[in-house]
Amino acid sequence: MKNVIVVGLGKSGISACRLLSRRGDRVFITEVKDDVNTRFSLQSLFEEGVVQESNVELGSHTKDFVKDADLMVVSPGVRSDSVPVKTARGRNIPVIGEMELGYSMCPAPVIAVTGTSGKTTVTTLIGKMLASAGIDAVVCGN
Repeated sequence: MKNVIVVGLGKSGISACRLLSRRGDRVFITEVKDDVNTRFSLQSLFEEGVVQESNVELGSHTKDFVKDADLMVVSPGVRSDSVPVKTARGRNIPVIGEMELGYSMCPAPVIAVTGTSGKTTVTTLIGKMLASAGIDAVVCGN
């Protein structure tokens, strides 16, 4: 079991928390927002047993919150110069993105396409190539 801090509690951050909990990790959350929507999302995570109230930091990020982490998972909007990320890197705590977390737990081979433009076209082309080769593949994207 690892102590994993999730930075950012948007939709994908919530999913990351659930995934980590199912894996058996102890989940910690730090979120700079402290509003009704954030608290509503947190309440469901509390009820599901994903995270304990004592493992949550709302309204700010502090250096001390990071001290016992084994891993940090950051949402896409989290800046690399944010307090939790800088603190984790200064303490040699690995920092990964939510996509890397998902990929690392996927039991199937993954082909990922990134970039500014052309992703849908390239992804569709790869799917057709795999299908024509007789490989069962799921083509998806955000």
